[in-house]
Amino acid sequence: MRGLRNRIVHSYDTLDLPVVWSTVTDFLPSLLSAISKAESPNGG
Repeated sequence: MRGLRNRIVHSYDTLDLPVVWSTVTDFLPSLLSAISKAESPNGG
């Protein structure tokens, strides 16, 4: 994810938008779930 952020910030003129969209739709749901579990009072 950090690598994607760096590409977006520093190489926006050469982004492959389908790759960005695929990354968001494929990995964001599991990332949000992991964050939610980590934030829960019992740790998951």
